[in-house]
Amino acid sequence: MLTSALAEDTQLINGVGAESISPQVMGGFAMLTGLAISFYFSWKMALATFGICPLLALGATLEAKYAAYMGDVAGLKEEEDTAKKEANLLCGDMINNFKTI
Repeated sequence: MLTSALAEDTQLINGVGAESISPQVMGGFAMLTGLAISFYFSWKMALATFGICPLLALGATLEAKYAAYMGDVAGLKEEEDTAKKEANLLCGDMINNFKTI
């Protein structure tokens, strides 16, 4: 009884840790880092890149809305979400426990 409760809690904690950083945050930091590096090496290229950033954000937003719409149309969103969450938890456990074997 206690072992199963601890196992469930461990899976929940690992899942939260593996899914805590969203792709939008990672993409934003990557874009800011790229801009900082380009300002350091070539300010002209950085200004051109800075002008294109709103277009990149708009494209990412439209893509996310389209993907959400297609998931709703197919009617498989809940089933896919459950399967993806289970797969993500399993992958997170495998990565976290890789060196324990």
